[in-house]
Amino acid sequence: MTLNIIFCSHKYEVKHAMLKLTFLVNKFLTSTRNYKSRQ
Repeated sequence: MTLNIIFCSHKYEVKHAMLKLTFLVNKFLTSTRNYKSRQ
């Protein structure tokens, strides 16, 4: 039971981290694209 709760929360943490990472990567790609087009 306790293990299941830990697993569920861990799964949520991973999902949250992945979303954060995807957001940062998108932001980075957008900024680099803007920088390249500005030159």
